[in-house]
Amino acid sequence: SGLTDTKITSQKDSIETLITGIKSIPLSNITSKEIDHLIDFLSDRLALADPNITNLILDGFIWLTKSTWSNGCSMVNPEQAKRIVQDGIFGHLTIQNLIKSGRLKVFQLLHCFLTGSQLNGIQSMESNFIQKYLIAIDEEKDPQILHLIFRMNVIIIREFPSGKQSIHYIKQQFIL
Repeated sequence: SGLTDTKITSQKDSIETLITGIKSIPLSNITSKEIDHLIDFLSDRLALADPNITNLILDGFIWLTKSTWSNGCSMVNPEQAKRIVQDGIFGHLTIQNLIKSGRLKVFQLLHCFLTGSQLNGIQSMESNFIQKYLIAIDEEKDPQILHLIFRMNVIIIREFPSGKQSIHYIKQQFIL
């Protein structure tokens, strides 16, 4: 299958087809178990480090997070969000090395998790999240991304016990 082909262009096309196909399926026909498998697969694909594939996958994660079940809950639950962040984003990506569009998508996804029903999944990562987050934001200079980071810093300081300990570092970096 193209999804596991050694050729990056074939994988990119196949991942794009997969995500487009999933978006076209009525949400009522998708199960939580299928979302689990999709998250695991796409998180593993982030290891390819191809900017086009990375952006497709991040777009897919953002779409999943913003999509809701019939009861109004996000299709991505707190535990799944934790896996996306821990195993996918922080596990396979060096965020500072991504092109701007990739970095922006990473921070948009993190912002969705921090402001949505997935917050407690991210909070369960405790200081591990804070450490990886601080590495991810280090030396960011893009104004659009910094705006998102500033908004997330406020949430992290308020919602994470170890975030309060990191306030000094964040102040040094961003002069809050």
